Amino acid sequence: MHPGEEAGSRGHKGGSLQKEKMQGLMPTIDF
Repeated sequence: MHPGEEAGSRGHKGGSLQKEKMQGLMPTIDF
């Protein structure tokens, strides 16, 4: 697991704002 995936998991719990921020950083990860 790379840092992007772990950040994505936290972003999912954080809410849509955090999720969009993570999508911008790691567009290859599908939420």
